[in-house]
Amino acid sequence: MADLTKTEPARLVASAKFAKAALETRHREFEGIKARAEADLKAAQAKLKAAMAPPSNPGDACLFQNIRQHLRSLPTGDRVRLLEQAKAEGDNLTLLAAIAGPTFLSLAPDDLRGGYQDAFLANTVPNDLGHATRLLDALQSATDGMAQLDAHANKLIDFPTADAIERSAS
Repeated sequence: MADLTKTEPARLVASAKFAKAALETRHREFEGIKARAEADLKAAQAKLKAAMAPPSNPGDACLFQNIRQHLRSLPTGDRVRLLEQAKAEGDNLTLLAAIAGPTFLSLAPDDLRGGYQDAFLANTVPNDLGHATRLLDALQSATDGMAQLDAHANKLIDFPTADAIERSAS
């Protein structure tokens, strides 16, 4: 219930001060939690990147290089058909041969590379992929939630008018 001993402008200034303090507290808490989640996400993404490194086992490394040479020799359409088949069959070494290394060395077309990466990671490190995906989704949802909280507070309380009233009173 509104304090009837105060004028309408005084109630607005008091409400704005209270809401600003509450919002600032929530933002500080959010930023701390967000920083920890971003650090966890960075670690999870590092695990995913490490999973896409070329094989270190000499036998697999030799086969990996042969697959890359074969893929490199194919026209793009044939290469995509072979990669789609590898994706459908769970041929992780062929997928890895196409996506390993920096983007400019990729043997997969740019528009399809992400799908092949996701398929490879889902087959080889599904828990790490799921963890990274959930963290990314949670960060986005939390950021959206904070934006909605700010928008709702700004809709309910006229902060610029309250600031102007307070400045004129001092």
